[in-house]
Amino acid sequence: MPPTSSDKFRALLTQENWDELLPVLLRLDPSVTADFFTRISDEQQDRLFGRFPIELAARVVEILPCYDAYVLLRTRSNSKYGKP
Repeated sequence: MPPTSSDKFRALLTQENWDELLPVLLRLDPSVTADFFTRISDEQQDRLFGRFPIELAARVVEILPCYDAYVLLRTRSNSKYGKP
């Protein structure tokens, strides 16, 4: 039996294979990405969200509950944006 898409996501996530996982997430509807995001651990959310391009991060936090979005936005480094 071939692995499902969900199994593939989980494998990429467990392996922290960001180079393959991010392009897939970029192609999905933001609501699907947000749903996937809510089903992974807080630690995985922190590591993955920090790697999202700004556009994807913005689309996902629009959909997440306010507090979850706030917590994730706090994980992003200001140094990426020219701030100390």
